[in-house]
Amino acid sequence: MRSSSSTSPEQARSSIDGGAPRGRSGYPCGIVLPDGARKALAVARGLRYGTLDGLAGRRVCLFALHRVIANVLTELAHALPPDIEPAAANFPDRAIAKYGIVHITVPIGGAVELPRPSRRDLRALGVLVRSRHPEQREVAADFFDTLLEEIAAAVRVVSLILDVEHDHRTHQERVAHTYKGLPPSYFPRMARVRDAAVTNAPASWMYKHLYL
Repeated sequence: MRSSSSTSPEQARSSIDGGAPRGRSGYPCGIVLPDGARKALAVARGLRYGTLDGLAGRRVCLFALHRVIANVLTELAHALPPDIEPAAANFPDRAIAKYGIVHITVPIGGAVELPRPSRRDLRALGVLVRSRHPEQREVAADFFDTLLEEIAAAVRVVSLILDVEHDHRTHQERVAHTYKGLPPSYFPRMARVRDAAVTNAPASWMYKHLYL
């Protein structure tokens, strides 16, 4: 797991407000923050996130749709937290049917302490990205609300996203498979890990991986 302790949420907030003096609330003195900025700072304080080292680029063989979770978790087990709960894993099979993407979320049991996100993480996740248009600000506010709800729920998960290799289906085939399911002939397939992380906000990839 990559350590991200070099940048605290306080430093992330300072990068937004320029290091202005702060009052007891922790916010810059004399500055009234817009609602979106307040939510972004709240997310930066509460979010826990860390990339799992050594998994990006790893290849996994998928033998059948009903075996995808087992195939992925078995192949990557050496780099995953020991207390994951595979029986409770979430795998939306429509993602692979429509986009050729495997997205698995696995709860973590036990008292595992998750790392704080770095400033780079916060930017990649869309927390420190400034929205210039009203529509973007509205979408960002909804995104932050979702993250804050998940943070408050105290969940902890491993998130994995893989891309199926050599998926040359036509648009019409993808649409048909989305509603009718993938044919057995689609497997076996190789998939490559695009990203892997631990977090207390499963929706934190909505900005980074736009298919979500």
